[in-house]
Amino acid sequence: MNLSELKKNDKAVIVSIKGNEDLINRFASFGVVEDSEIKVIEFSLARNTMEIDCEGTALALRLQEAKSIDVKKI
Repeated sequence: MNLSELKKNDKAVIVSIKGNEDLINRFASFGVVEDSEIKVIEFSLARNTMEIDCEGTALALRLQEAKSIDVKKI
């Protein structure tokens, strides 16, 4: 399952991150790494962006970026 499939208030653990090195490094700079716990806070009206909380850090992600993050729902 990828992050974009979760619903508001769902919690998950990051299993893996796919993508180019720049994207993976960008995520890592915000603490979005394997085994991190995340929670979906909100979606934009058009559902093309989402707000998540990752270990206490609030982030906004494009839906395309969220599709590159594989998660396991908890």
